[in-house]
Amino acid sequence: MTRNKFIPNKFSIISFSVLLFAISSSQAIEVNAMNEHYTESDIKRNHKTEKNKTEKEKFKDSINNLVKTEFTNETLDKIQQTQDLLKKIPKDVLEIYSELGGEIYFTDIDLVEHKELQDLSEEEKNSMNSRGEKVPFASRFVFEKKRETPKLIINIKDYAINSEQSKEVYYEIGKGISLDIISKDKSLDPEFLNLIKSLSDDSDSSDLLFSQKFKEKLELNNKSIDINFIKENLTEFQHAFSLAFSYYFAPDHRTVLELYAPDMFEYMNKLEKGGFEEISESLKKEGVEKDRIDVLKGEKALKASGLVPEHADAFKKTARELNTYILFRPVNKLATNLIKSGVATKGLNVHGKSSDWGPVAGYIPFDQDLSKKHGQQLAVEKGNLENKKSITEHEGEIGKIPLKLDHLRIEELKENGIILKGKKEIDNGKKYYLLESNNQVYEFRISDENNEVQYKTKEGKITVLGEKFNWRNIEVMAKNVEGVLKPLTADYDLFALAPSLTEIKKQIPQKEWDKVVNTPNSLEKQKGVTNLLIKYGIERKPDSTKGTLSNWQKQMLDRLNEAVKYTGYTGGDVVNHGTEQDNEEFPEKDNEIFIINPEGEFILTKNWEMTGRFIEKNITGKDYLYYFNRSYNKIAPGNKAYIEWTDPITKAKINTIPTSAEFIKNLSSIRRSSNVGVYKDSGDKDEFAKKESAKKIAGYLSDYYNSANHIFSQEKKRKISIFRGIQAYNEIENVLKSKQIAPEYKNYFQYLKEMITNQVQLLLTHQKSNIEFKLLYKQLNFTENETDKFEVFQKIIDEK
Repeated sequence: MTRNKFIPNKFSIISFSVLLFAISSSQAIEVNAMNEHYTESDIKRNHKTEKNKTEKEKFKDSINNLVKTEFTNETLDKIQQTQDLLKKIPKDVLEIYSELGGEIYFTDIDLVEHKELQDLSEEEKNSMNSRGEKVPFASRFVFEKKRETPKLIINIKDYAINSEQSKEVYYEIGKGISLDIISKDKSLDPEFLNLIKSLSDDSDSSDLLFSQKFKEKLELNNKSIDINFIKENLTEFQHAFSLAFSYYFAPDHRTVLELYAPDMFEYMNKLEKGGFEEISESLKKEGVEKDRIDVLKGEKALKASGLVPEHADAFKKTARELNTYILFRPVNKLATNLIKSGVATKGLNVHGKSSDWGPVAGYIPFDQDLSKKHGQQLAVEKGNLENKKSITEHEGEIGKIPLKLDHLRIEELKENGIILKGKKEIDNGKKYYLLESNNQVYEFRISDENNEVQYKTKEGKITVLGEKFNWRNIEVMAKNVEGVLKPLTADYDLFALAPSLTEIKKQIPQKEWDKVVNTPNSLEKQKGVTNLLIKYGIERKPDSTKGTLSNWQKQMLDRLNEAVKYTGYTGGDVVNHGTEQDNEEFPEKDNEIFIINPEGEFILTKNWEMTGRFIEKNITGKDYLYYFNRSYNKIAPGNKAYIEWTDPITKAKINTIPTSAEFIKNLSSIRRSSNVGVYKDSGDKDEFAKKESAKKIAGYLSDYYNSANHIFSQEKKRKISIFRGIQAYNEIENVLKSKQIAPEYKNYFQYLKEMITNQVQLLLTHQKSNIEFKLLYKQLNFTENETDKFEVFQKIIDEK
């Protein structure tokens, strides 16, 4: 097919990522509303085959999963006006957006507080509005977050009475398109390029769509537009496109575009009538860009990671030898040279926070008002207590020492704009140099005699704890390393460890392995392999000094620390505890993750979504063992963080089926609050069997969602999970049918039943099975033994 003129060279799949259509699960727009914006091409499409109709229905279902609404009764009356804005967008682009896995939020939460916008850079926050102005982020009511998986967040408003605000929504959508169409990495659409040239000759058109700055630049360049001019003025080209898009799709403004910039109006009209459809079809055929993952590699990745280069090289050798992916959380750049110089790193026995300002930057100050928690009274009080507790409970291992800075450290802090070395002063016959910082509470100075750093409160100032004092030494937390107290800095935090299955198999005694794999029954073999992988690879136990980890993870920590010591590092261990995978109480979401793959390559993901996609594509999608933090997709018990993560089985961002432990914990919580058991005391002779139902459900849930299933192919592990989910569903049905079930538990089991139904149905969809969950359930005979039942189940699945 001839390449359509609307498709720029090297067109990216992300180009139309934010052309969204909103359907809320609780305030759903009728499906017919999706067809409101039909064009001639849409009418022709009505005559396609029944197969295409089926695909369209599946597509409509996927749209329902993409939209989220967050609103109260106070904004309920405005939700329709917000939805109406997006009905105007051609439905051809919905197919593009569906493939991208994008999300749209209708929210009455201020955008500055919205969870999806917490990781924006300052540059992103200060992007232009439709008037070409950089407005405070706090005043925004719509924002398009450009990522590989795009998100559009729109405040719920009565847009019907404010045409300027509605135009701003369309501008933000248009900006999302332009960011990829008009970029350094792509050639500009020739028709759009010629259009810009013609608009520059028309004063009405240029006044409407160009900024004054852009018009002046065009005049200086004699209206000559070459590749260098485009690269130097990308933002201006993007602004012109976005503004035209907003005028065209905002009903009250369309005539303005038609009257003052008729050529641009015609260009947008062509895109609407056929350009979007042809782009959609082209992207489906090319399809490659969908799986593109933007990362830094090699030396660029290493430099951005914060790891000491010599240490990263040592880890690279370990990753190769053990065929393991090693993933690190970001390292504080102010700690890198400290670690390199031999400063010790903190473990779980020190909870004080490090500092990111002043002369103590990179260290862990004993006075936590010098830490990154400066000025926060409760956090400072808590941190001070934690530091004192660490010294008391770990006497001889943890202590505190005066902070000393050498010339190299002072120069590094100066280069980073953290301190300035000021004038000299004499105090009691001793020479000091003032260290200037931007802090409003403290003054700092360094001794010329011994390099010790002191601080005091400024004249007329008091600390957050109500103190004022004269010069005293800054003290930092320290660790005993071979009899010497060394100051502490941040350690290397592991995000995850993902060994190959062959590496885990080495942990299993050969006799135990042979016994399992020689089992003739396929289901029993799968169960046996799962149990061995749990025992030797997955099963993790708490350790007082290293957190929660498995035996092989302990071995890996030892290997990593030994590797660093071989480089000449003298500060002890640099990896002190288990991975973020097991940090279920206080999970953290990092924009960047540094990865060393089994080939010894350095990779740095640039945002959370890319991290998830990288792991899915390179780790869970292949023969590597990986499990995700079980506090994801729910409120973490400790810091109350809510972190989304794609379910490794269903590939959906959902509140996943609970594990066995979570199920039991939920039942215990109900019991504590209600003071009754699952079943009322009935004297029924089958009472014991009924109580055993909870244990059976827990077992099925454990088998359903087990990381050890990664030993099997993607198709095989889905089958196992589907089968276990059905078994759990059946047992829950039995519980709900019982007359003895306590009402306090009934709602929970009903909720659990619906959750299993929905998630197993997702699995069936990914399995490309046409059978519905409930129909499959009805075809199974639960009086049969498990092996026979599984064989029947497999036949049904394979036939469908």
